[in-house]
Amino acid sequence: MPMGEEYSIEKQTTGQEMIGGVQLEIAPQLREEAVFFLKTPSESDHSPRDYRLIDPFLAPGQIGLQAGQIIL
Repeated sequence: MPMGEEYSIEKQTTGQEMIGGVQLEIAPQLREEAVFFLKTPSESDHSPRDYRLIDPFLAPGQIGLQAGQIIL
């Protein structure tokens, strides 16, 4: 559509048509791997035995997630 016809997203969202055309933003790729831990509630907040490695692609029931647990 020609500029000035108020059809652009730019005009509809900002009220102005200054740039027009297609704008691309190049961003770095996200990390392909991440580590998630499940923290179980206990008296000790910093004991390594309170944490266990989990697969982030499993459902909460599959990893045994309980109320009060935290995923880090």
